[in-house]
Amino acid sequence: MDGVDEALGEAGAAEQDAARAAGVGPGIFAAFELTLACAGEQVKAAAQRVAQLLDIPVSEALARCRALPVLLGEALDRRRAQAIKDDFEAIGVRVQVRGFKPFPWMDVPVLR
Repeated sequence: MDGVDEALGEAGAAEQDAARAAGVGPGIFAAFELTLACAGEQVKAAAQRVAQLLDIPVSEALARCRALPVLLGEALDRRRAQAIKDDFEAIGVRVQVRGFKPFPWMDVPVLR
C-alpha cells in the first residue's frame, strides 16, 4: 500500500525525504514539530522555558531566542506537543506547529 514503507521507516532515504516534504511523519501515528519563531516582549520568559525544555543554559537559550527560529521538538506525539504548546502560550508566546500525517491518504493533524 502506498505510503506504508515510508511510515514504517522501511523506504529509502530519498523516499522518506519525499514523504516528509509531503507531510508524512516518521511512524504510524501523527507527529508534530514545534518551532519558536517569535518571542516578542516575552523573550526572557521564553528563554527560560526553552532552557528547561532543551536542557541547556539560560544564556544559550536567550541567544537562540534572540536569533530565532528555535526548534522546540520534532517527531513529537500529540500529548507532548500539546503540552509544550500550552506551556509557551501560558506566557503569551505562540509556537509554530507543523503536523505530520501517518499515511499519505490521511488529513494533516492539528493541535487545539
